[in-house]
Amino acid sequence: MKIDESSDQVPEHVGQSMVPQPPGPSPNVADLPSPPSSEAPPSYSTVPPTEDFEGDPLSPTDNGHSITTPGPSLALDILDRIPNLFRLLDLVEDRSSGGIVEKIVIDQKSLGKVINILQPGSYKSVSNIDFKALDNLTVKPIGVYGNQHEILNYLQDVGCLDPGSEQLVFKRDSKGEESSALRSGLYLTMSRDSVSQGPSKTGYIFYWPEESTWDDQAASLSGTIRRNRETFMRYLTKLSEQTIALVSPSQAKGFVWETRSRDHVIPEHQRSADAESRLEEFQVFELDEQKEDAIASPGFKVRRADR
Repeated sequence: MKIDESSDQVPEHVGQSMVPQPPGPSPNVADLPSPPSSEAPPSYSTVPPTEDFEGDPLSPTDNGHSITTPGPSLALDILDRIPNLFRLLDLVEDRSSGGIVEKIVIDQKSLGKVINILQPGSYKSVSNIDFKALDNLTVKPIGVYGNQHEILNYLQDVGCLDPGSEQLVFKRDSKGEESSALRSGLYLTMSRDSVSQGPSKTGYIFYWPEESTWDDQAASLSGTIRRNRETFMRYLTKLSEQTIALVSPSQAKGFVWETRSRDHVIPEHQRSADAESRLEEFQVFELDEQKEDAIASPGFKVRRADR
């Protein structure tokens, strides 16, 4: 199965929360540092991951390791209740004697499901995949990331998800606080028109963030969440040539638009005062005076005896 990274078409749609039309795709700009060539791929979800996203090896499961998925039991079967939604990379917890470490793994069950939908019978197990049959397919993924609600609205507008999927993903507790039943990770949803039409498929790979992923001022934003954000965005930009960023109205209001800074001329006296405030005075002291010169001194003579 080939992933076509030259797609430049995005279906037209009407936005629901920001502007009449969500932003179209634009070529990716590497906002994050490129990973080293030795970066280890994600592990399989049915077995303990052998490496985390930083490439640190893990011990076998017989040493007390176990992998659990965070969140309520509803999150375990949420994909079965939402048609046309598949998880590619999952965020799980690795419990061991050393504590709890979050790992990014491949969701083997969901990946096998989408492969068999695109090419029936091509996936039997992780070690038994008909790659020759998958070579006849071309997937044109478009990357999507941003606010959780905006992601769902966008995918509903382009016809990938049903309108009722938002009620399945977001739940409220007894205190009225909203939470997501969908775990953080990379997900794939296919355009319904392309699933049954020819070998070329159009799909959307979206990064589903954690609650405080995009809030740099949040007290709950830990170093682990920052690393997860960087790693998922790294994989998203690798799998898709074009990405779409979706922001909520409240996030858009927080943008600082410095449209006048380019044309505004600062007076000379203000520029001088501003420059002086940023200057530091230094004084160089001469510690040892040395003079370079050529000094002549008396030589000596060597007499040679005549033979």
